[in-house]
Amino acid sequence: MSQGELAAPPALPTDAGLSPNAALARAALMTRSKTGGGAWLLIVSFVLFTVTMPGSGVRDLIVLILVVLVHEGGHLLGMRAFGFTDLGMFFLPFFGAAATGEKRGATACEHAIVSLLGPLPGILLALLLLCFAEKGEAAWHGDSPPLLSQIVMLLSGLNLLNLLPILPLDGGRFFEVLVFGRRPMLDIAFRVVAILALAWLAAHGITILYVPAGLFALTLPRHARVAFLAARLGRTRRYAADPAALGDDELRALWEAADGAIAWNAGDRKRVVVATVCRIFDRVARQPASFWQTAGLLLLWAFALVLGVAELLVLAVGWPLR
Repeated sequence: MSQGELAAPPALPTDAGLSPNAALARAALMTRSKTGGGAWLLIVSFVLFTVTMPGSGVRDLIVLILVVLVHEGGHLLGMRAFGFTDLGMFFLPFFGAAATGEKRGATACEHAIVSLLGPLPGILLALLLLCFAEKGEAAWHGDSPPLLSQIVMLLSGLNLLNLLPILPLDGGRFFEVLVFGRRPMLDIAFRVVAILALAWLAAHGITILYVPAGLFALTLPRHARVAFLAARLGRTRRYAADPAALGDDELRALWEAADGAIAWNAGDRKRVVVATVCRIFDRVARQPASFWQTAGLLLLWAFALVLGVAELLVLAVGWPLR
């Protein structure tokens, strides 16, 4: 290259040669949505979370917030490592918090690891702190347990709860994307079981769980349409994980499938179709985990589950930790 000659900029995907529907689908997939919600959402949700915690003292609230931050921080670090964008976090009054991020074409293995990286760091940290915590009846049944024992109890208990294979917990997301998401009927059956489980728990005292049960029930028809449409497209076409690599045929099929799934002609129809295009693509372009990846991740999930139970038993019974 002669002096003063500039290198040509890298070529960007254009809509040249694309049919109108294909161009709309590409625009939908290439436009990044702001999933994080920004600092204001974090601040407002944090205030609501703190004022709605029933009967919590200052120390209890601080410990709970720290445990939640460790949990969600694990999710965020995992998403950052895998190249997710628009990372964010917000608190959920009465429930905890949620970490958000976006990556078009993320693999099933990546989604599953991100799900595990919420509970796993907390359980491993609890194992370290358990070596120094007071164990036995005083730690478990006391009205005001020692601070370190309380931290271990919450790290183990809350993260162990999140490993349960029930949506919308991390364990439910883990099994949904790794095992059940491969087949639409299994996916829908898994969601129905989650709705029934949440409703049963709500009817037996945890009334707040009627909220996620109701939301899951309301969104089940839309989720089923997306699952079956993605499965149908996956049988006829191969979708690359990079939206920029898709041709007119794949993009047009995406838009027409999403448009056909919307049964009403409301003013925001285009916005709903755009969102549906993204949901279908995220499923049809998701590379499934291999047999060995699935087996390894299931073993890691089982290891975390057993370790969390063992930590609570050691804390309660007072077994020596060597």
